[in-house]
Amino acid sequence: MRAIIVRELIVMARTPALPVAIFAYVGLLLAFVLAWPAGVPVSTHSSVYTQLGVLQWGLLAAISPWAVTRASAMEHRDALVALSAATARRPSVHLASKVVAALIALITLEVSGVPVAVLAQQMAASPIALVPRDLLSQFGFAILVAVATVAWAVGVNNPLAAWAGATVTIAAWLGLAWMWTPAATELGLTCAAAGMLGAAGLAGWSDRSLVYLGETTT
Repeated sequence: MRAIIVRELIVMARTPALPVAIFAYVGLLLAFVLAWPAGVPVSTHSSVYTQLGVLQWGLLAAISPWAVTRASAMEHRDALVALSAATARRPSVHLASKVVAALIALITLEVSGVPVAVLAQQMAASPIALVPRDLLSQFGFAILVAVATVAWAVGVNNPLAAWAGATVTIAAWLGLAWMWTPAATELGLTCAAAGMLGAAGLAGWSDRSLVYLGETTT
């Protein structure tokens, strides 16, 4: 499985999607902090660090599915069946490798925003312990994004449709989870739990369904 993960990471490294996503993510966070050093004028009851945290989640929900879809080698179900037959590995192994590679890429994206988060924390005089706590919550969100994006990419033979489907799914779940608990720690845990359940369901489905090529395949 390690070799398959390395293959996925090499594919990601050869595309500009992840660097572009990191540049956009960090650039927008930094612009927010520099534009409103005391916080957004319409939100006077929360610090700039708290407001930055909300912006981080929103940007990650928008950018992460695009980055994974564009950077990964996303085989459709028939291509995955053929790949599994050629490598003598179960489809779930290949999907798990794609999820792990996507998770590594997303963690890299999230870590890139730490310097800006520290800057906002210092400006707001908030406890420094909030920065690693919130970063761990974002790691939980990355699990959900990686699983949802891989699932859509396998099920839909169209990168644009896969990106749109994953984005809508992630945004819907994030909205529901946010209404239930807006706290960053609990939000990250609920996203991680949903992602793990989704990964287990995806693995079971793939080993049952991705066995034969479709009837239209020649």
